[in-house]
Amino acid sequence: MSQSLSLNEGSTNWKLIIGLSLILGYCLVFLLFFAEVGLIIASLAIVPVTIIGWQWGLRAGLVAGLLIFLLNALLFHFVGIREIDLMLREGMGLGSLIIILVGVTSG
Repeated sequence: MSQSLSLNEGSTNWKLIIGLSLILGYCLVFLLFFAEVGLIIASLAIVPVTIIGWQWGLRAGLVAGLLIFLLNALLFHFVGIREIDLMLREGMGLGSLIIILVGVTSG
């Protein structure tokens, strides 16, 4: 009896690995380059959200876009920006909305 995965199961596993790798890579780039680049580094969040939406569809793109807002808030907290109103004033609100819309449309 063969225990090999079917194509669909294998592709789902690869999609999950790729999605998580993109998110972890985004976190790493954010933390490494925030001091040099500033708040604009958060715009790179569009990359994993777009690819997740493209690979898994509309709902996954929406969820990824919503969760990336929370992830960005956490990352900003790690780099010393703790005031949510400052994040929203500096474009995180509109930027997050655009990232959500891109995640949905790519799905």
